[in-house]
Amino acid sequence: MTTTDAEGPAGPQPPDARSDGADPGAPPEDADAQPAATLEAALEDVERLRAESEQHLAAWKRARADYENLKRRSASEVDERAAQATAGLLLSLLPVVDNFDRAFEADREEDPGAWAEGIALIRRDLVQVLERLGVQPIAAAGQPFDPQYHEAVGRAPGPDNEVLEQVRKGYLLGTRVLRPALVVVGHGDPDEKQHSDSE
Repeated sequence: MTTTDAEGPAGPQPPDARSDGADPGAPPEDADAQPAATLEAALEDVERLRAESEQHLAAWKRARADYENLKRRSASEVDERAAQATAGLLLSLLPVVDNFDRAFEADREEDPGAWAEGIALIRRDLVQVLERLGVQPIAAAGQPFDPQYHEAVGRAPGPDNEVLEQVRKGYLLGTRVLRPALVVVGHGDPDEKQHSDSE
């Protein structure tokens, strides 16, 4: 029996067999190395990203702690400023209280006129303290009614929308209304007011 070219010395060989003896269906030798290198690069990327993530998380935690500390410090400073402002106000009022104490210890019966004059001086001192703090009375009687500064508690005959009478003073602190003035406002019949005044 004669051997054909396809059979070779060891018998028949598959048609695509390589002459170097390597399996034709096997991937090339560097194919195993390529996935290993890709896997190694991916693992390095994961480690790098994990490290970056931990750095970002640590930075975020520091920033949050700084924010919380700033918030606490700000609240504490606001409380301290409010306490200082209150203390300043109270220190301004204490001399007025002292004067009232002295006035009430004095004998009113001995010299009622001097006692009343002393009370008037104490009131003046109190008004001066308020003025130093920026407190001013709101103009009312004879002024046009302004709901921003006046609170109507009654209406009466008189010029329309004019404040006829102040029932209780109102006060401003700078431009802010501390307390509106309680007022009686005219309802627009000045003749009726004149008629009632003449009766």
